[in-house]
Amino acid sequence: FYKVTDDSFSLEKTIDNVVTLPDVVYDYKIIYNKNTGETDVYRNDVLIGSHTFSSPYTNGQYISLRTGNCQMHVSHIKIYHSRNNSETITVGSENTNDIQVQNLGTSTYCAKIKSIVTDSSKNISDIAYEELFVDYTPPSSVNVNDGTSDDIDIVSDNTQLSANWTSSNDDNSGIAKYWYSIGTSIGGSDIVDWTDNSTNTNVTVTGLSLQSGTTYYFNVKAENGAGLQSEVASSDGVVLQGSIFAGFSADDNIICVNDQVNFTNTSQNATSYLWTFEGGNPATSTEANPTVTYSSSGIYDVKLVAYGGSDSSIYELTDYIEVFDAPTANFSTTDTLLYLPNAVAYFSNLSTNASEYEWNFGDGFSSTENEPAHYYSSTGYFTVSLTARNQGCPENIKTIDNLIHVAIASNISDISNLYEISPNPFNQFITITFYNEKVANPKFKIFDMNGKNIQINYQRSSNKYILNIEEHLNSGIYILQIQTSDKIFYKKIIKM
Repeated sequence: FYKVTDDSFSLEKTIDNVVTLPDVVYDYKIIYNKNTGETDVYRNDVLIGSHTFSSPYTNGQYISLRTGNCQMHVSHIKIYHSRNNSETITVGSENTNDIQVQNLGTSTYCAKIKSIVTDSSKNISDIAYEELFVDYTPPSSVNVNDGTSDDIDIVSDNTQLSANWTSSNDDNSGIAKYWYSIGTSIGGSDIVDWTDNSTNTNVTVTGLSLQSGTTYYFNVKAENGAGLQSEVASSDGVVLQGSIFAGFSADDNIICVNDQVNFTNTSQNATSYLWTFEGGNPATSTEANPTVTYSSSGIYDVKLVAYGGSDSSIYELTDYIEVFDAPTANFSTTDTLLYLPNAVAYFSNLSTNASEYEWNFGDGFSSTENEPAHYYSSTGYFTVSLTARNQGCPENIKTIDNLIHVAIASNISDISNLYEISPNPFNQFITITFYNEKVANPKFKIFDMNGKNIQINYQRSSNKYILNIEEHLNSGIYILQIQTSDKIFYKKIIKM
């Protein structure tokens, strides 16, 4: 027996008269009591020696096999931990659990629990073991249909209901059974409590007392071999049709303000009716096929109660009628006089109650953008129109004849002797000096290469104009437009 401290070995006891033969397989069991330090060594289940260590180690995470320089082959190492008469074995994917894997199939064990017992005379028992299937994930959910095949919405028999569903799947322990319930709400069990349906994926429940006009839902969950259950899946419900059945349709349910809607009554076996029209005029009606006007935009419910003798049936559609305000097309533009080669018009959309737009720029081009910019490549006068639309109302068109005038600017070479620009390239300020002091009130604009107007302001001192250009303007090439009383000039300038 050795005790090891910081890789330093100290021999504490030697077991004498133990003969170990070469090429012989031995089964060793070593039992160490961390509380008392007592250590027992068994070979082939026979106690061959014991030793009690003083100051025993009370915790540890590893074992280490030392051979003392002999050649030894070791296989089937098993480590047992002292336990009470009963123990709880934890299961799960987290590394803190005792068992952390699941079955790879339904026929192969993935875990085995082993146990060894010693008595007060230090006799040791055989190994007892139990093989385990492990599954800690629930099975997949199912899809539920009312009826015996395709999904149905109406039944006429008040004594029975049927349902069928897709198969669930569980790779670890398989599907052991399905459970179903019937309720008057999704997931409910007020009509039939949760019932074992074995592995069948369909069921017909008889002996019921169903109420006319009530919706009933089948709810299903799968259970795997480990007893875990899937999420509850529910059908979309069936309604018991009695002798009276209410129903209707409308000739149009997406309309414009002040439009009329004609309702068609599809009820069966009814003799009288009561309609309720949210937001409509009239708000109620007892006619079989009423006509209703909606004067305010919104989304509205429609309800019909059909009567016959002592029976009645209710049919209601929520958010059924959608009413839109009429669209009004309107727009404006910043500049109506444009000069080539920078003839770009920017349009502002002033329309109301519209969700779709169509622009016509008068030169053969169009756009569906909300607020487009359009480049004109030729001279002339152009009529611009905007069509505004929504889902429920007729379109509305705004047209402005000859709105855009595109002209050609004078050539800069013709007037190069009239003024001087400096500096160019510039940083933020440009000074324009006119040689003719009689030039009256010139106007200045600066465009980027996409035709976008750049914000500027300027000051005049005699025949000099100092332009203050946006400080955070990006470096690049820009176009300076100079407009006098009778001419338009352009000059390429460069921002540093």
